[in-house]
Amino acid sequence: MSTTTDTSTITAIQAIATKKCKAASKKGKSPALVWKPENSPFYHMDFRVKKQRVTGSTELSDKRAATVFAKAERDKVIALQQKLGAARGRDITFLAAADRYFSERGQFATNSYKIEMALDWLTDRIGEKTMISRIDDEMVARLMAERRQMYRYDKPKWGRVSTNTVNQHVLDIIRVVLTRARKSWKIPLPDEPDYKLHRLPIKERVQELKVRQEITLSGQRQDYWALCQFVLVTGLRKRDALIIWESVDWEDRVIRTTVKGDKHHEVLITDEIEKMLLAQQGHHETFVWTYVETRNWTRKKTGDTFRVGERYPITYNSFSSNFARMRANAGLKDIRIHDLRKTAGARMHRATGDLVAVQSLLGHANISLTRKHYIRITSQDVKQRMLATSAYYAKLLASAKKGGADPSEANEA
Repeated sequence: MSTTTDTSTITAIQAIATKKCKAASKKGKSPALVWKPENSPFYHMDFRVKKQRVTGSTELSDKRAATVFAKAERDKVIALQQKLGAARGRDITFLAAADRYFSERGQFATNSYKIEMALDWLTDRIGEKTMISRIDDEMVARLMAERRQMYRYDKPKWGRVSTNTVNQHVLDIIRVVLTRARKSWKIPLPDEPDYKLHRLPIKERVQELKVRQEITLSGQRQDYWALCQFVLVTGLRKRDALIIWESVDWEDRVIRTTVKGDKHHEVLITDEIEKMLLAQQGHHETFVWTYVETRNWTRKKTGDTFRVGERYPITYNSFSSNFARMRANAGLKDIRIHDLRKTAGARMHRATGDLVAVQSLLGHANISLTRKHYIRITSQDVKQRMLATSAYYAKLLASAKKGGADPSEANEA
């Protein structure tokens, strides 16, 4: 509803309406929902639902139509109040919701420690006693803005956290917790945020490891480079590539592992992969990929000691840190471990043109994800296709001059 009445006029109108309501109450009558001010061509509504007062112009000059409109508005207010009441009756605190979500879902995810850290941060910022029905767009906007100002590892020298981190650690965590509360726990959330409104745009980054870059990297640490080669061939994610011997089925020639989303995934053991695995046998009884320690040191948190020349399992963090050193020593800047996975998909597509096979290799549930993020057509690819097209039509032209059939005419027929 819109009105051009100034503030002083509205106040005067509300005062008159209040007097009429009180007068009607004294006479034992129900106050009218609408009334017509002397200086307005339209009927105005003025009523209360519990402690909430609703006033304003109906912008209707017919009393019956205005009354119908006012009743509809009153019914909306009543329904909303009932919904809010139900929400408060079954509402729980964010701390309770976070604990319940982690126990039911979060702890079983491959990145459970990240989910737990994000839930702890959100609980601290939202408040342990804040009811989840109070989480609205304004609160989410504030949390997103605060997270964007934070530094990676809380160290300014590393720069601010990425927009992807903000989306995942704030927006996505709030979304999964509230969605589960609404769908599984049946808690009404009348002010549930519009998640799309808050999602930060992410600049698309397409990076494929070039052959020359691969040769340069291969000259670095051979123990970590062996794992890099495995990712380049299998297309597994960093965490998923850290397999154990128990997952290697030599009889069926497959590697069975659990990947992102707790999905079962199988990697066929080709001759190339078999050669990689055989080279790692005898290094560790549990873990496939190991490294040779280059210095003596002790981990402060756990007290574990490491000795020069001995082999230890490659962990998620050690893979990341040592790959960063390999990259720096090779003089490469914009290369990440995940780019090895992208390279695996791009190379298979370039060699075969089979997008479905690439989807299977990478373990994507949706082929559109494979097409959007992992298939890159370079200028050289376009050039080769242009040359192939020119050669194809040169043959058609030569055939047509000799009286041969024209495929384009056949298509029209």
